Amino acid sequence: MNSIRSIVIFLMLSGCFSFGCNTIKLAENYNSQTLKVERLSDNTFNHISYLETDTYGKVACNGMVVANNGEAIIVDTPPDDASSEELINWVEQELKCEVKAVVGTHFHDDCLGGLEAFHNRNI
Repeated sequence: MNSIRSIVIFLMLSGCFSFGCNTIKLAENYNSQTLKVERLSDNTFNHISYLETDTYGKVACNGMVVANNGEAIIVDTPPDDASSEELINWVEQELKCEVKAVVGTHFHDDCLGGLEAFHNRNI
């Protein structure tokens, strides 16, 4: 099952780059108390949000944004709806992209905790 998910993610991300690459202009990385976004390449970004746990305290949660030609795919949600909403707004406002899909890689809150924010926007 995991190999099928990996293949699907690979094909989705490969498809983003097969239609040519429009470099996204961005002044700087995004950083708030609840969300950080760091550029990895011209069209790929790491999003970092935080999950408060009883055992380990504040834990960083990582995901990815792949954007091209005015469209974006987000891999893993932040752990809550407010942070997910912040991420979606950042993609729309800063990258000028429409979020076309969200891909969850597993079932924990660090991956799907903010899924409701995406569902509320029909993503």
